[in-house]
Amino acid sequence: MRYSALGDVAMTIPVLYSACRQNPGTEFVMLTKPAFSRIFINAPENLTVVGADLAGKHKGVGGQLALLRQVRPTVLVDLHDVLRSWVLRLGMHARLGRVAAFDKAREAKRRLTAHGALAAPSVSSTISRYADAFRRAGLTLDGFSFDNLYEHTPADAALYASLSAPKQPGEVWVGAAPFAAHQGKIYSPEHLFQALETVARESGARIFLFGGGKMETEMLQRRAAMLPNAVCVAGSGIGFAGELALMNSLDGMVSMDSGNMHLAAIAGAPVVSLWAQTHPAAGFAPWHSPSAAPHIFLGDDTMPCRPCSVFGNSECRLAVDPPCRLALTPRQVSDAILSTINHNSNR
Repeated sequence: MRYSALGDVAMTIPVLYSACRQNPGTEFVMLTKPAFSRIFINAPENLTVVGADLAGKHKGVGGQLALLRQVRPTVLVDLHDVLRSWVLRLGMHARLGRVAAFDKAREAKRRLTAHGALAAPSVSSTISRYADAFRRAGLTLDGFSFDNLYEHTPADAALYASLSAPKQPGEVWVGAAPFAAHQGKIYSPEHLFQALETVARESGARIFLFGGGKMETEMLQRRAAMLPNAVCVAGSGIGFAGELALMNSLDGMVSMDSGNMHLAAIAGAPVVSLWAQTHPAAGFAPWHSPSAAPHIFLGDDTMPCRPCSVFGNSECRLAVDPPCRLALTPRQVSDAILSTINHNSNR
């Protein structure tokens, strides 16, 4: 089970689908928030995804125990390790069931943010620690049996037909997700859009802008009108199914350390991710599809204070506006995107 956040739930998919495929005689039930249940596209036949009503019938201790009685597992793999999941674990122990919990690597993350990535060792990836939890539960998991969500069933272009006709041979499509949950993760929007203008001019790429929420959508709609050949996906109503299908056709996705970074990765798109107060060394690097071009991680790795935060929600120790958010030039970003496009077109 993993209830939130979006990126963390997305990172369970390579591990969970692999476990399902390598344990075909076992029935799996994934517990998550109802909205996030929609990202489990083309799931293995032995996987059922249950959206837990955390604000209603599954709220609180009683609700969590009712959920346990509803699902009736013999093994619980806790991929969240928070109060709600502890309740489920206690309930499983009372039923004499088997329990394995995800290691959040809290102490390793504390050392990393205290001393910086130049001095402290990197934290093992979230995805690898998810896999370790499945193995501790006694399940077979020998490597990953997953490439991307559409490796067996092609993405359906009809799901985003309201935004675009299907991609044609020779077209270049680039996605951009300029926002994240916390300000400390967000690279300068002005610099990013300068980079996107360069990419559109030099490659002829069509730019798809991803985001959510009223303010983000309004800003992206204005920006789409200013960029050549741009489409605002935010506010389009195509949902996770349409967005993931569209991401599968991208030649590259430029994103912050955010849920959209992880969605693009599991959809099979090569990702150019921009890191400010956070750092991939904290274990949140996205899944890499073996069939996709390599990901590129951009951030000022000469700054000894990075990362100062695991989640991007800490105050900068140096300035009101963290200098790491401005450390990359628009040309560095556009060059990384263009490199990804070229690499992807040559595969």
